[in-house]
Amino acid sequence: SETEYALSQKLRPILKENKYVFVACSSTNIDRLAAFHSAVPSGKYCICDRYQKEIVDVVKEKSQHYSELYAFNKMLFYSKNLDHKLEDHGFVMFVRLGNPMFERFMEKYKDKNPLLIYSMWHGYIDEQPKIKNAMDTYRSVEMHTSGHADFESIKMLIEATHPKKVIPIHTENANAFISLSNNTVILKDGEQFTI
Repeated sequence: SETEYALSQKLRPILKENKYVFVACSSTNIDRLAAFHSAVPSGKYCICDRYQKEIVDVVKEKSQHYSELYAFNKMLFYSKNLDHKLEDHGFVMFVRLGNPMFERFMEKYKDKNPLLIYSMWHGYIDEQPKIKNAMDTYRSVEMHTSGHADFESIKMLIEATHPKKVIPIHTENANAFISLSNNTVILKDGEQFTI
């Protein structure tokens, strides 16, 4: 799986070539937001809604001494007073497909040939009709990386932190973690672990 950095490098020419770009990605996937944000060309707006802005502002505040990647200096939340500037200069806007507010805004640009970049798990397209409809309605491309740590990185983290317990989640091979730590606890779906 490619890295967020590799993804941001692929994005640069795409965001430069397309004046109006909608990005469907998780509002809480900070690394993905940062990858797109860092690829927005100079002079183009980077837009989100108030909820997304609150999330990146918290990250910006907490990481200000550690990484410029999470500065999110170009990120603005959408308001109607930006409409003329967005139309004139272009934008990259983070959207949540199926959300009526975003659907109304996207509809305004439908005849301007915007690009919709889908950057989430492919399976949601088949599972959620509103996502499938947006992908069929707009010129779209999938640009995604899993965001999951590889086995070697997880091993290094466990060796560096010596956790009391290792509880694998969101994996297809939880039993592989047993080889990494004698403190591995495998839970079944719905099973709770009490601390």
